Amino acid sequence: MKGVVLAATAAALVVSGASAASTEAKPTRIVFGFSGGMLAPEQVTIDPTGRVLWHGFIRNPTRTRLWQAKVVSLSRSVREAFAAGLKSRQCHGSGQLPDLPTDYIRAIGRTVRVHGRCDAPFNRLWNVLAHAIGLGYR
Repeated sequence: MKGVVLAATAAALVVSGASAASTEAKPTRIVFGFSGGMLAPEQVTIDPTGRVLWHGFIRNPTRTRLWQAKVVSLSRSVREAFAAGLKSRQCHGSGQLPDLPTDYIRAIGRTVRVHGRCDAPFNRLWNVLAHAIGLGYR
C-alpha cells in the first residue's frame, strides 16, 4: 500500500513539475510602446505565435515575425522582470517634461508604465523588446 501511495505522490510531483516548466516556457502576448504627452501613441504587439503588429508612427520594424524560441525567451524575460518587482514609476527631478510620453510594457495581465528614464531595469527590458523586432534603442 505504501508503494502505491509513494508512486502516486511521485507521479503527482512529476506532473506538477512538468506543468510549471511548461508554463514557464509558454509564450505570452507582449505589448509595449508609449502614450500620453504631446506625441501620438505608438504600440507594438508580439503575439505568442511570433507575429509582430505595430500601430502609430513607428518606423516599420525590420522583423514582422519572430522565431518561437525568441518569443519564449522574451516572455521569460518579461515574467522574470515582473516577478522581480518591476513597477510603474513617475520619475521626478530627472529633467522629464510632462509633455513627454509614458513608456509601457503590458503582459500576463499586468501593465507597467514609466514616465522618464529613471528606471534602468524597465529601460533595459523595453530596449530588449524593441531590439528583438528591429527598432532602435531609446
